[in-house]
Amino acid sequence: LNKPAHETLAFLAADYHKGLESSDFHDVTFVVDNERIPAHRFVLASRCEYFRSMFGEGFQERDSTEINISEGISAAAFKALLRYLYTDCMEVEDGLLVEMVKVCDQYQVVRLRDHCVRRLNENITEHNAISWLVQAHTLEGVEMVKQDVVTYVARNY
Repeated sequence: LNKPAHETLAFLAADYHKGLESSDFHDVTFVVDNERIPAHRFVLASRCEYFRSMFGEGFQERDSTEINISEGISAAAFKALLRYLYTDCMEVEDGLLVEMVKVCDQYQVVRLRDHCVRRLNENITEHNAISWLVQAHTLEGVEMVKQDVVTYVARNY
């Protein structure tokens, strides 16, 4: 019964991840890129001010059971955001890092955003610099990422 805190938190994160992967007891469904993604308002509102506001007084989403996300976000990025909100796990695929900076800005998830920016800066290589620059140019609100990649390219080419 007296398990170390990190072990208890790992079990809690695993259980919350199961809740995210299952549609049991969900009370809201997000439609992202034509994909239906079930979720739980309590978890989202307790972890993210954006969702707390969305589900609060004065917003039509408060009573909606289905919410369309049409801000140009991929289903993969939205799922990565939810995975973080449910588990505090910051596992983001390299291919999603640039988009996740934008998503985290939009949903005001600063800690995950900072993690993605740090990973981008640590992992810029000759193999991904141009691809990340192209991605950054197609997204709004990732000027810092654009500048970091341009600086890398200028130094290394």
